[in-house]
Amino acid sequence: MNNLKKKLVWIGVILTIWAGSLRIVYEAGEYDGWNDAVSYESCDVARRITFFGQLYIVDRIF
Repeated sequence: MNNLKKKLVWIGVILTIWAGSLRIVYEAGEYDGWNDAVSYESCDVARRITFFGQLYIVDRIF
């Protein structure tokens, strides 16, 4: 059970990093006008994953 918990934490960390990078790409693209490659819906999902992922990681650490 403890091993499964560690795997879930790492999956959460990886998803948070991925979503954060997607979010950065989208928000940078808003200023340059090349954000057509990343849809708004996927960025919205990425924002939620980033937010809840950060809450989860902080909850696990503290």
